[in-house]
Amino acid sequence: MRTSPTVVLLCVLAVMFFPSQAAAAQQPGDKAFTASIGYADSHNESDYGTDKALTLSLDYQKTRSASYRAQVGFITVDSNTSQAGATALPDADASYVTGNIVLNARYNFLNPYLTFGVGIYSMRLSENGNTSNNLELGANWGAGLDIQLLRSFALRGEVIFHYTTGDVTNPIDTITLGGRFTF
Repeated sequence: MRTSPTVVLLCVLAVMFFPSQAAAAQQPGDKAFTASIGYADSHNESDYGTDKALTLSLDYQKTRSASYRAQVGFITVDSNTSQAGATALPDADASYVTGNIVLNARYNFLNPYLTFGVGIYSMRLSENGNTSNNLELGANWGAGLDIQLLRSFALRGEVIFHYTTGDVTNPIDTITLGGRFTF
């Protein structure tokens, strides 16, 4: 009897993605470090254009389905000044520190989650050589997916919406991809 290449591929993927170590991840008391890179964009695309985002976070798994997260990040968006008749907006950069609660569902190797939190955003607005720095309060919420490859490593994809009290169009959304290391 001849084996189909599709069946062989599915078997290989099952062995790769369902190891027992990966299924044991995210136990209460686990700590994790995540580094992610991606892009930031304004929800109102006529105001700001896409630019970069970088996030670093520390997680503490409190229960099987909830964790605490401390996150630092950097986002930048460029104003769209090329639109005729549009009021020129300043370019915006933000460094931020947030505290989040993460609610996660657990499946064999796919772990979707929701997150929400509050933080402090250091906004720098630049326009025609003039720069202003503001310290603002902010809130964020979003969703993500961890693909657990090993007990101590997962791929992470995340979408977060950042709302601040300043003059930047809200929300600024970030889409990032990275790695999550459990220790």
